[in-house]
Amino acid sequence: MLEFLGKSLEYESKLLDSQSRVVEAEAIGQSWLQRNWIPITMLTFLILVVCDSFDWLAFRLSNEAWTLLQIGLGGYVLGRTGEKIVEKIRK
Repeated sequence: MLEFLGKSLEYESKLLDSQSRVVEAEAIGQSWLQRNWIPITMLTFLILVVCDSFDWLAFRLSNEAWTLLQIGLGGYVLGRTGEKIVEKIRK
C-alpha cells in the first residue's frame, strides 16, 4: 500500500512539473499569439456568456458549453497561478 502511494505521489509530482514547464514555455514564448491565446479564449467565453445572459445570441448556450466554460475557467486560473509560482521560483 505504501509503495503504491509513493508511486502515486511521484507521478503527481512529475505531472505538476511537466505542466509548469508548459505554462512557463507559453509565458515566455516568442510569438504574441503563443503568449496570449488563453486570455483571448477566456475573453471570448466571457463575451458569449454576457450575450447569452441578455438573450443577444440567436441560440442559447448548451449545457456542454457551460461545462466547457467551467473547465476552461478552472484551467485558466490554475495556469495563471502556475505562471506566478514559476516566476517566484525563478527569482
